[in-house]
Amino acid sequence: MLFKVEYRDPEDSYYDEAEFAIVKGNTVFGNLMDDVRFYGELALVRGGIEKIHEALPDYKYVPMRDVREAMYPEKMTTEQLAEAVDEIAEAFDPYEYRDNVEIGENTVQEVMLDLRSGNIHSYISYLKDIVDEECDQSVRAGVLMERLKAYEPELPKDMEPMVYVNYCEESGLMNPRCQKLSDLDSKTVEQDKVCYADRAPNTNEPKTIAQMFFTVYYAEKGDQMLHHFKGKIDIGTGNGGLLNQLKLQNEMRLTDESWINYQKGKGNEEFQKYMEDLTDMQNHVLPYLQSFCSLEKKECRNAGNSR
Repeated sequence: MLFKVEYRDPEDSYYDEAEFAIVKGNTVFGNLMDDVRFYGELALVRGGIEKIHEALPDYKYVPMRDVREAMYPEKMTTEQLAEAVDEIAEAFDPYEYRDNVEIGENTVQEVMLDLRSGNIHSYISYLKDIVDEECDQSVRAGVLMERLKAYEPELPKDMEPMVYVNYCEESGLMNPRCQKLSDLDSKTVEQDKVCYADRAPNTNEPKTIAQMFFTVYYAEKGDQMLHHFKGKIDIGTGNGGLLNQLKLQNEMRLTDESWINYQKGKGNEEFQKYMEDLTDMQNHVLPYLQSFCSLEKKECRNAGNSR
């Protein structure tokens, strides 16, 4: 189907007598009126485009600029952007979406942490893929993509360190996925005690050792974006909670000669950077994170004392 509008304006030498294909193929192109002087403001034109859209409900529809811009606020908060990404992702491919993400608050929280960490490009890239698909969500994806490009991370005042649990074999520790570091540290301390005390009679070894994979997000005073790092701990070894295990792991990497020699083999420049990062983690990052936790360090046992 082809539906054309002829533009008449003797004072507009460029567009006078030009024809615009409002309907072409299976798409209603309302956006063709965006840059044509006066036409986009005429109630007759706007009403006509809407009537065409209503008459062809199965056709793809690209509305005029002001309609597109009104789809989302001009300036969006982190939460608004995260909710919009979540909604459009589910609408675009609901089956794959339900198979691969935690629906609802968990997903929104994860996207918010990502955005506040400066990971904006991956979401822009994802939305561009939706735009390129030329599907029902393409117009909204294009507008949301522009909102993301204009986004500048903003952090809540006095934001506490957060942890996103990517996966845990002890499923109770994954609900919710996004938790305050202080809360999850307390939970892992207690769960480690429970699992460590539950021994197999024939081996006297813990019956269950559960792996947890997570991402820690934190910001210090004056930071514009969140810092983040990934980690893994084993719950049930008697090594305490999340923070104490990170501390033990870091100490091992700083002092174990075989591990250090292995890292040296990667080259001097890479080794120096590696050791600087470990030292900063030990002397600065971990003590900073610990300051948010109510548990005393003495409650966390190391491997030697716990056996």
